[in-house]
Amino acid sequence: MMKKFIAILLMTLMVCSTATAFTEELELTGTVTATQTVTLSSPASGKIEACSVMPGDHVKAGDVLLSLETVKVYAQEDGIIRTFGWIGDNLDTLTTRYGGVAYLEPEQRYTISASTKNAYSNDDNKRIHPGETVYLRGSSNNALKSLGTVTAVSGTSFTVAVHGNTIPSNTLVYIFRDSTYDASSRIGSGSITQVSATVYTDTGYLVKWHVKSGDFVTEGDLLYEKLEGSFAPGAVNLNQITSEEAGVIVSLATGKGKTVITDEEVIEFYPDAGMRIVVSVPESDLARIEPGTKVQYTLASEDDSAEPLTGTIEKISLLPDADTTYGTTYSVYIIPDKINELKYGMSVTVLIP
Repeated sequence: MMKKFIAILLMTLMVCSTATAFTEELELTGTVTATQTVTLSSPASGKIEACSVMPGDHVKAGDVLLSLETVKVYAQEDGIIRTFGWIGDNLDTLTTRYGGVAYLEPEQRYTISASTKNAYSNDDNKRIHPGETVYLRGSSNNALKSLGTVTAVSGTSFTVAVHGNTIPSNTLVYIFRDSTYDASSRIGSGSITQVSATVYTDTGYLVKWHVKSGDFVTEGDLLYEKLEGSFAPGAVNLNQITSEEAGVIVSLATGKGKTVITDEEVIEFYPDAGMRIVVSVPESDLARIEPGTKVQYTLASEDDSAEPLTGTIEKISLLPDADTTYGTTYSVYIIPDKINELKYGMSVTVLIP
């Protein structure tokens, strides 16, 4: 009877001992590690105009990391712009198909190629000054009148830009210095012709329109930007490399002023979504590890009074760790609930219930 009692007592002690052991928290040292690496490539060929990041920087989704230098094309005069093509189009193809990338119909749509041949016999009348205002009148119809500005002079020939024209094209007009149209102020004559639209032909690829077809533009307005080179299929931000998700820059293979080619790998970064805490768990403790279990951890850089942080066990590696100094161990991956205070390579102390 006594032997049976002793056996039962020993079994009870063993069960209690085992339960006590498993109720103690498992304390392990872990490291903040990246489990994903993303490589970004240049969408086009060109020179790097700006680089806004460096290794170690944290970036948000949509941040511009690098931008390529574009060629900017400006309006040569005032007028109405007519455009062809969309972002990413080949400008050579547009020029071949439509004769140009854009057409600018000048505000001053009429001009006169004039001569001093019919000037009033006076030396001053044969000395034409670029920029001077002149007065126009039909040679056979005095009711046809308009204003103009001398735009170019070459010997006895000169050109007049016609303003607010009310005189039909191909009409021969006399040109006067005086608003009274006094014969003694006549400096020449010529026929009114319609000015052809300015054609913008180009090469490369269209990056961005700054105007839309039908807009009125003034001289010096930016019309569009382009890039020489080629684009990767499906490229969206043609002159920019942006981050598609938040993360930390690991390395840069280029910099401001350097030249890159389409699809060249230029940036490597760790996305926040791949940040994990990794601990090595002895084989003997694996039975205590369950994916989905909530754990607490503290940072080695903080004092003992710091509030513990939390995370969730994600998975256990099916392969043993390479380092067998302390026997066979397996890597356990923990997803931190918050990553604000974490930096890659940090040491943490993990408590697993």
